[in-house]
Amino acid sequence: MNWKINGLIALSLVTLGAGPCEMIQEPPPEEIDGGTCAQETCVNQLLVDVIRSDNGEFYTGVYAFVAELPDQTVLAIECYLAYLEEGLRCESGDVELMAAGIESDGSTLNLGLRAAPQTAKIKIFYNDWIIGERLLTPSYEEVTPNGPDCPPVCQSGESVMAVQSF
Repeated sequence: MNWKINGLIALSLVTLGAGPCEMIQEPPPEEIDGGTCAQETCVNQLLVDVIRSDNGEFYTGVYAFVAELPDQTVLAIECYLAYLEEGLRCESGDVELMAAGIESDGSTLNLGLRAAPQTAKIKIFYNDWIIGERLLTPSYEEVTPNGPDCPPVCQSGESVMAVQSF
């Protein structure tokens, strides 16, 4: 499976769905104030582009991503990059709540959290060496996949962080 992400607009990782909205087939549309609302759902999400400070490519090896949230929750995943063409393979850790990918040119790692925290302390490791740590304070946009007067309402945010050259 190809785990690469093309930008932050559509996060194409299975664990995060097909972006901020996923289609639900059942139940039928509901009536709200005389109008009909579709039955799409959405998830809160924070998407982080990770770049190298020297603008270089990311190397093959093991990457670990840790997110410390304000409520003391700690999320972590471990991913392996064997070949750039195959992308990152993330198979251990909190893969239901986090996902990672790499741009096809190797210049950017993409991290996704299934949460919309006010702050998130992100740590990134390469082969057990810490290469980046940053406290992010993202801004969020409301996502209303069924229109402004229909539920649900989710939060979607983006951020960028640089890691040291290695």
